[in-house]
Amino acid sequence: MPLNGFLVLLALAAILDPTRGRLPASASLAIFAAVVAVCAWLSTPGVAILLASCAWLDYDGFVVGRQGVLSWHGSADLVRIVVLAASAVVVLASRHLLGQRGRSR
Repeated sequence: MPLNGFLVLLALAAILDPTRGRLPASASLAIFAAVVAVCAWLSTPGVAILLASCAWLDYDGFVVGRQGVLSWHGSADLVRIVVLAASAVVVLASRHLLGQRGRSR
């Protein structure tokens, strides 16, 4: 799953590259968050957090930045990190709670 998730995120970064078209930043971030959520549902917690980190790197380097160059954009990057990490953590917590509920029956 780690390699598959990373390749999907990298392909998504290439597709959402701002030179290819105009998609609002919130929409592209939402797409990244959705992919992170799916990866979190299908993977272990460690891999989910790793992929959320990779998602931010891909998003910052290729969608916000140019040619994979990372740079800090202040509070906007902090919001992006929180959104991507939260999408993984919320799905992991939901999956855990559903597992606990299923075992208690």
